[in-house]
Order: sequence, then structure tokens, then C-alpha cells
Amino acid sequence: MNNAVEVLKKHWLPIALGGAVVLLVPPLFYFSHSWNSEFRERVQKEVDADAGKLAGQRITYRVEPIRPSDKPIEYSGAPNQTLIDHFKKLRQEQAAASRTVLDDVLKFNKGVRAAPTAEEFKKRAFLVQGVFPQPADAGFVELSEFPRKFAVESVPALLNSIRAGEPADPAKLAADLELKRKQELEAATPPGGSAEAIPEEQVRRIIDGMLAMRIGRYQEQAQRLNLYASPLSFALPQIDVNQRATLERAWDWQQMHWIHEDLIAFIARANGITPGQPPKGVASVPVKRLSLVQVWPLPETPAPTAGADPNAAAAAAPTDPTALPPFNPYMSVTGRWSGPGSGNGLYDIRRVNVELVVRTSDIPAVLNAVGQTNFMSVIDFDVKSVDVFKDLGEGFYYGPEHVSSLSLTIETVWLREWTKPFMPSGVRTALGIPPEAPADPAAAPAPAGNPPPG
Repeated sequence: MNNAVEVLKKHWLPIALGGAVVLLVPPLFYFSHSWNSEFRERVQKEVDADAGKLAGQRITYRVEPIRPSDKPIEYSGAPNQTLIDHFKKLRQEQAAASRTVLDDVLKFNKGVRAAPTAEEFKKRAFLVQGVFPQPADAGFVELSEFPRKFAVESVPALLNSIRAGEPADPAKLAADLELKRKQELEAATPPGGSAEAIPEEQVRRIIDGMLAMRIGRYQEQAQRLNLYASPLSFALPQIDVNQRATLERAWDWQQMHWIHEDLIAFIARANGITPGQPPKGVASVPVKRLSLVQVWPLPETPAPTAGADPNAAAAAAPTDPTALPPFNPYMSVTGRWSGPGSGNGLYDIRRVNVELVVRTSDIPAVLNAVGQTNFMSVIDFDVKSVDVFKDLGEGFYYGPEHVSSLSLTIETVWLREWTKPFMPSGVRTALGIPPEAPADPAAAPAPAGNPPPG
């Protein structure tokens, strides 16, 4: 007994706590169960309240259409992370597809100028490097070189690229025919006699031989070419090659050169011409002759106000690059319109008159080749007969098939997405293109004479 008392004395704290634990277990179980029920009820009420709020809320998930005529993709429902992720993915896929389509559209519009790198593009696209949008050191050398490049070198280079040229040289042919006539007459003249003594039948044979020689020379020259065309067929503006060009005038000439390039590309497509291959011969191709190319002048811009710099382009009303292009059926059959006052901030339009001699049966295919080459549309055309004997007398041999004169008015479209970065500031002002915002909102705007590419 005493031993038990001693043990209790020595270990009274653990024993006391143990007893307390034993005594507290039933009450704790009771209170914990009570608290758990209250907690569960409170949480359930909060969840029910939140669910009620969510049930009353609906969110419209939407993917905007690429084309205004299409319908958007929409779904309206309660907030849902799965739907959020799904529509986010749809928008990302749409953006990627739109970028791919835009890249293809820009490449198509660049046409023969398209290149895999920016530097190669500049070499293909511009007559003189380092001019646009603003040449260094006022561009004295570049702008002095531009008139000669455009007025003297550009068209012959384009014609040479598709083996286009003129009929047989009339002066050389006349000299060769005269030499042949003398030789034939001397051979036919009897000894001691004169040319008058030659029999009429033999004279007729000599004349027929000379005619056959003339036609043969015409055919030989036609076989060396893919197209009859002369630099004089291109109606260029009056240009003094010894006078330095202004930036705005150089831009106009550059655009005209792009149009010339596309017209040559269209004819090459219609005639099935492959660069580097031997010529097919004028007699075997649909487009026989290019007799006129005349690019319309740029739309008139408002006159500068009194006291303003007369050499500076007048400012047009600002255009919105995100707005739909205006439709004006009074401008053309396409309804397209651009330039000052049009509100069109997406593209610019230039028109051009073209006159061709084509194989009559191939007129539909020739018209289709226009739109297949670039954003070009035939907005007017006229078909007339051709005096083939008159043209043959001038050296134009078209072959045995029927031909017609085809006059076209073509509308060309130039997307600002790729042309705007190269536009001089004066051209931008005249077209109403807003200045580019600086990359840093706190940065000062770029000088007016040297806009940043954008």
C-alpha cells in the first residue's frame, strides 16, 4: 500500500493529466461534433449563395468573324474555365490563320517584287536603292539618278525580260531589198542589153522574190520574239533626266514602274512565257503586240493654303486604316475608290490604259490573266478589227489566225500594309495617313521629314 502511495506521489502529474484526458474525451467528442455541424451548415449556405449568384450570371463567349459578311462564333452560359480556354484557343487559331492569309495576300500584291528577305525585296522593288521613305543626306545622288533610271532604263529592261521587241529594222531591210533587186536585174539583163529588155514574166518573178524576202524577214524577226513592243509604246510623263527629282514625284514614278512590271507579268502569263527559255514566236502566242501603256495620273490633292510651302503636298483629311473601304458605284464597276476625300485607309488605286493586238479566240483567256497576276481588274474594254495588211506593211507579222485590237482600262490595287512604310512624308500627308505613334508613349514624335517605317 505504501509502495502504491509512493508511486502516486512521484508520478502524480502524468497520472493526473491522463485522467484528465480520459475525462475530456466524451465532452470533446460532443462539442467537436456540434461545431462540425455548424461549420458544414455555414459553408453549405455560402456555397449555395455563390452558386445562386453564378446561376444568375451569364457570359457570352465570342470569336469575331474575319469577314464582315460572316457571323461570329458565340455561346452564352455561366462562367466556365473550360469554355474560356476553348474560346481563347479559337481566337489564337483565328489570329494565326488570319496572319497566314494576310502574308499570302501581301505576297500576291507584291507580285514579281516579292522576296524572302527585306533586303532582297528592296533590291527587286525599287528602281534606286535608299530613296524611300527618306534618303540620307537629302538624297542628292539617288534623286538625281531616279529620272534616268525610270525614263531611260526601266522600260527597255522590262521588255528584254520577256524577249519583246520591234519588227525587222525597216532601213536595213530596205537596203537589203535594193541590193537584191540590183543583183536580180543584173543577172536577168542580157549581155549588151538593158533592164528594159528583161521579159515581163521574169520581172514579175523578181518582184515576187523580193516580196517573199520581205515576208521572210518579217517572219524571222517574229520568231525571235515573244511580243511586239517598243519603249515608245509606254506613255511616260515629260521628264528631264538632268534634273533632280522630288521625293513625291519619284514615288509617283516608282508606282508607275510597279504597274509596268505587273502588265509585263500579265502578258507573260497570258503567253505562257518562261524566263530563260527560247522565244515562242509572235505567231504562236495569244498576245501579239503591246501598242500602248498609259498610267493615269495621281488624283488631284487640295491646293496649299496661302503662305504655305508651294512644294509641300497639301494635307488631306485623315483616313482610318481599320475602316472598311468605301464603295462608290459612280467611280467604276468595282465601286473601289481611294485618294484624298475617299476615307480609304487600306489601299490605293491606280488605273492604266492598255492597247493590245491579240488572237481573237483567246480574248477571254487574256482577260482572265489580268486578275490572275495581281489585284488588277478590267473595268472597261473595247474590241476592234485590225488592218493586218497595213500592219504587215510595217513589219508586224501576226500569223495566219484572226486577230483583234483589244483596248483595256485596268484598275490596280496597292495595299498600304506594305507600301506605307516606304511612302515619303509628303505623300502620306497628301493621302491623309496619320503619323506613326512612337514606340515609347513618352518619346517625342519623329521629325516630319523622316517618318519611321510602319
